[in-house]
Amino acid sequence: YLPYSGIYREVYLSQKPLTNIKSVKLFTEDINVAKPEDVLLYLQIETNNPVEGLNYKIEIFDQNKLIQTEDNPEFFDEKNGYVIEVNNIERWTLENPKLYLVKISMLINGEVVDAIQEKFGFRTVMFTNNGFLINNQKIKLMGLNRHQSYPYVGYAAPKSMQEMDADI
Repeated sequence: YLPYSGIYREVYLSQKPLTNIKSVKLFTEDINVAKPEDVLLYLQIETNNPVEGLNYKIEIFDQNKLIQTEDNPEFFDEKNGYVIEVNNIERWTLENPKLYLVKISMLINGEVVDAIQEKFGFRTVMFTNNGFLINNQKIKLMGLNRHQSYPYVGYAAPKSMQEMDADI
C-alpha cells in the first residue's frame, strides 16, 4: 500500500474572529413513535474562546423557507448542548433524500460575530441482527472497493474526477 503525502484535495481558508464557532454536531431523537414527524434536534456547539454575553440564534430552513427560529435556545447540558423541538418534518429516505439547512449565528452582546450553516436530514440509521435499517425500514446494502489513485495524477484527482467515479 502506497500512501501519498501532502495536500491532494481542495483546501479552504477562512478568517474568523477570536471568539468563534469551532464545530457543530447535529443529532436527533424521536419524541413520539406515533408522530415520526416530530423530533428533538440537538446541537453540540463547540466554541473557541467563549466570553461573557455570548449567545446563539438558530434558524432552520426547508429549501429557502425559514421554518423555525430559536433566539435563545434551551441549553440541555454540557454533553448534548442545545435542544430544539421541531415539528412536521419530512424524513430523509433513499427515494426522497430530503435535506434541511440549519444556520447558527453566534452573538456577543446582541451583535453577530460568527455564523455557520450545515445541511442535514432527519433519519434514524441502525445496524441490527435483522440487517441495516433507515427509519426502521430494512435496506439491502451493496458495496464495492474503490481506489482513488489515478494514472499521471496519483491522489491529486480534481473534484470532477471524484464525482465521475462516484457516478460510475
